[in-house]
Amino acid sequence: MNQKTGIGERLKEERERLGFSQPAFAAMTEASKSSQASWEKETAYPNAKALAVWARVGVDVGYVVTGAQ
Repeated sequence: MNQKTGIGERLKEERERLGFSQPAFAAMTEASKSSQASWEKETAYPNAKALAVWARVGVDVGYVVTGAQ
């Protein structure tokens, strides 16, 4: 994984690593698939509540936010 990637790409990497579709990943946070797509395209960003939910299913939130592993 590359530190030069943006938060959206890192979020997508984590979602795919854990085997979730965009709709399923978004639904965990009570968001829509279009919200998930916007987060991955970096036209919008997930809030702390979403990050906390994803952390509980194994997302490396520190990596998503900072790019550091």
